[in-house]
Amino acid sequence: MASRAVTVCSCRPSSLSKMQQLSLADVQLDSSFNFKYIEGRIAKMWPLHSAGKNKWMKTILEEGEEPAANDAPPPSRIIVFLMGAFAEEFIQFSVGDMVIISEALIEKSPSFVKDSIHPCNILVEKTRSRPSVWLFCVSSNRRWRSGSS
Repeated sequence: MASRAVTVCSCRPSSLSKMQQLSLADVQLDSSFNFKYIEGRIAKMWPLHSAGKNKWMKTILEEGEEPAANDAPPPSRIIVFLMGAFAEEFIQFSVGDMVIISEALIEKSPSFVKDSIHPCNILVEKTRSRPSVWLFCVSSNRRWRSGSS
């Protein structure tokens, strides 16, 4: 059976105990993502894009497990680009699911002036980094299309 790029979990991975959590507000161009991770709720997802063999997906992660109340300050948000197998597997998930991403790349956001989401983007791809992605499905009855949990 082929290995998965995205791991679906019911509890926090034990490997995170050796890493430091970064708040989305603390993600900066000059900060290292080595032995660090971010955690957030999927706030928005775009469709999977393909160009030849290259596949990618854009999503916005938002801090917090629940959407912010109307009177609360807006949560920190960041745009994440998932490439290749990460993108192909991520399409099975939904807005509201919780995601943890470790050891990905931090890049300058070319759209920050226009969208004001975050000055950086997170790039999840295997050619220049060794990222890990864990997903906690909000819906307990959701499974991989192959039937495994």
